[in-house]
Amino acid sequence: MPIRPHVVYAVFLRNFLSYFSGINGFLFILVFVVGGALFAFSPIFFAENQNNLDQLTRYFPVLLLLLIPAISMGCWSEEKKQGTEELLFTLPATDFEILLGKFKAVVSVYTVALLFSLSHVIVLYQMGNPDAGILLATYLGYWLAGMCLVGPAMYASSLTSNVTVAFVLGVILCSIPIYATNVITGFFGIVDLFSARLGLGNALGDLTPRLGILKTLSLPAQLQYFTSGLVYFSSVLYFASICSLFLFLNYVRIGRRQWSSSENYSLGFQNFLRAVAVATTLSCITSWFWESPLRLDMTTEKFYTLSKPTKDILGNIEKDQLITIQAFVSDEVPTDYLQVKKTLTGLLKEFDITGSSKVDLRIVTVDPHSKEAEEARTLGINPRNLQSEVNGEFQQVETFMGALVSSSYNDVLIPFFDLGVKIEYELARAIGSVTQKTRKTIGIVRTDAKANGGFDMNTFRNSPEWRIVSELKKQYSVEEVSPDNAIDTEKYAVVIAIMPSSLTQPQMANFVDYVKKGKPTLIFDDPMPIFNMEVAPRSPKPRQGGGMFGGGGPPPEQKADDGKATSLVNALNIQWFNDQIVFDSETPEPKFRDVAPPELIFIHNKKPDNDFFNPNSEITKGLQLMLAYFPGTLTARKNTPYEFTPLLYSGVEASGLISWDKLISNSFMGMALNPNPVRKIDEYRHVIAAQIRTKGDSPKRDVIYVADADIMNDNLATIAEQEMYGLKIDNIVFVLNCVDYLTGNKEFIELRKKRLADRKLDTIAKVTAGFIKEREVAVDIARAEGEKELEEAKKRFQEKLKKVEEDQSLDERAKARVLRNIQETEQRTLDVRTKELDQKRDQKVDEIKAVSERKITNIKDQTRLMANIISSIPAILLGLFMLFSRVMKEQANIQQERLVE
Repeated sequence: MPIRPHVVYAVFLRNFLSYFSGINGFLFILVFVVGGALFAFSPIFFAENQNNLDQLTRYFPVLLLLLIPAISMGCWSEEKKQGTEELLFTLPATDFEILLGKFKAVVSVYTVALLFSLSHVIVLYQMGNPDAGILLATYLGYWLAGMCLVGPAMYASSLTSNVTVAFVLGVILCSIPIYATNVITGFFGIVDLFSARLGLGNALGDLTPRLGILKTLSLPAQLQYFTSGLVYFSSVLYFASICSLFLFLNYVRIGRRQWSSSENYSLGFQNFLRAVAVATTLSCITSWFWESPLRLDMTTEKFYTLSKPTKDILGNIEKDQLITIQAFVSDEVPTDYLQVKKTLTGLLKEFDITGSSKVDLRIVTVDPHSKEAEEARTLGINPRNLQSEVNGEFQQVETFMGALVSSSYNDVLIPFFDLGVKIEYELARAIGSVTQKTRKTIGIVRTDAKANGGFDMNTFRNSPEWRIVSELKKQYSVEEVSPDNAIDTEKYAVVIAIMPSSLTQPQMANFVDYVKKGKPTLIFDDPMPIFNMEVAPRSPKPRQGGGMFGGGGPPPEQKADDGKATSLVNALNIQWFNDQIVFDSETPEPKFRDVAPPELIFIHNKKPDNDFFNPNSEITKGLQLMLAYFPGTLTARKNTPYEFTPLLYSGVEASGLISWDKLISNSFMGMALNPNPVRKIDEYRHVIAAQIRTKGDSPKRDVIYVADADIMNDNLATIAEQEMYGLKIDNIVFVLNCVDYLTGNKEFIELRKKRLADRKLDTIAKVTAGFIKEREVAVDIARAEGEKELEEAKKRFQEKLKKVEEDQSLDERAKARVLRNIQETEQRTLDVRTKELDQKRDQKVDEIKAVSERKITNIKDQTRLMANIISSIPAILLGLFMLFSRVMKEQANIQQERLVE
């Protein structure tokens, strides 16, 4: 019998309107919206500084666990309690039509509640510019997750005539898809515990199933994909399958009234088998599409869709050439890497589909001790020990997530796809590299920085090559270049020099000669390289073979131009001072405000009126965040014959320069950073990196000069790859962009920049920036006052000494004795006064910072309060409107004579 829409609509309208006939319906919606606001705009939301609903998503299943049973509990139980169930089923409607009408009513009520929660989106737009596509996908996930739980909640309502019991049973049934992983892992944890006590640990341990797939079977895991901007067909099937199974159980349950007592057991067994068959069918369908690449990318940047450069690379593969991709992925991965795993497998399948017969894909599921794991290790894909929570405890889990891309020409190994690795770029670059018969050669000049690694004569150890060198080897042939001889101008596509200020005079002459010939050159020179202060321009050149304490070996040659690289900067017609370091107190990351020193420069694109990146350069356009650690600065000389194009800047409002002597103090323990040096803001934009090129008929130059070598330090590379501290930095991307630009291989530059926009809380940042600026000015004033008072005390001390020296009434011996007494007395007084002034200055600085932090905290608290109020206003207004309308209707039915009385 076909479904009659008008009958379904009649049942739907009856139940939907009855829900809003009382105040309880609005109270549930109000609690849902206000609870969502408390979760969405928690203190962590402001600490993370991300303009999205990730914090709400984290706790959204808990909200559903309370809301869905609450709006479903009276669906059947209220009918039984009031005795209207029999009347309902005597209507000219089938059981399925009644079930469908009630289901639509409950889903519609939940939809109304979800629509009221759109006030959270209004708040997000007030704070900045969130990704509309991700928000749309997020709310689609919210709606599907809620609809998924309606089935279990309605089934719970059909089991009892008590509304309270129906709510409790609904919570229990809805907990199954939400906490299934926790329950199962806990169960096997108990089994392992008892088996270990019985001495059967190994036997039962072998029977413990792999739990990796279970993590993806929970409702929270599926919801995470939607909040990333991805709508997987398999996720939609997952939600629909759970709902369909429980709707079938609902249908069987309400049909039991037609069973006779003699048929009760037989029909019950038949329907049990039918339920098993339905569950099995739904599971098979979902499993069939579980690894399906069918998905919808709703991110604004289309981050999960193959871009044109990737498609061009796949299209340019020669007809007779076959590219083999072998990916080894662990079955069980930590929760943080579930999205990486799904994105990797999805993109691999898209590469396979787009590459057609030219790409042969093999995805291998790996267990730590399997033959597949041994095969992966043989190919160079080794596991990473990642932290994962199992049974409430944090454990180290061996995780494979790498790939080997091969052709008849060569291989490219991608050992691990970490959180910050751009998967599409890595795969596209690997395919582009293996399709080339020959690669361009990059030369790295041998300097004291030792970027190429090798044996260190000072420590008698082998130092590893830098991560950036390993990264370059995935795309180019990389060789070490000796500066002791003239550099071959035809061999290298680009020559990279890291800390050329450490070269000797003959070596510098060879390098400058190469630069003067107009060959592409990438230079990193740093006034304070934190990765190794021994190679700083102001530090003496170390003895070769000096051992641990530098006691042996011949005296080292002096650095060219005393470490000032004068001949190099003269050849480029720029100014670079080897003792000037840039600082910038402003940071777009509030959690680092009072932790990181001002010399850790956050180069970002969060202020449109103050670009830290050159928006017009192919190298820096589209970059979002970089870290520069104690960088120097570059300026073009007047009337330079070259085109000087800045690439990276410091900020304007809180930046300045500080000298090496103020930052560094020397002692018998070596060099140390001064904890509280005096910094003076000059409000200039200091250039940290620039491009110097030929202009007109001037001599040939093709150089990118970066006044910071720490910018590609291994520690920052690790931060970028693993997204440590929540930072998504583009340091390595910038360096690779520079290399590609100089070599003319620009096809990967745009692909490398492809990423989700880092959307911050811009409104709060603008307000707090004013407080920070006020704080820095006040701190500078406080420190200047302390320095001034100290200078006056020193001046008075010198005046006393001078007065004694000019006293003609004292002989030399008496004068020396008086001077010595004054020096001893005044020096002790001066030391005490210096300590007092330092303490007074530090106390005042702490007070200023405390006041500033209180203002910033108050702004965040006010914003959070307003977010909660704004979120609840629509639901309150609608509730008042419906209450007022109901009162007016009731009064309209009362006779006028009675109203007067």
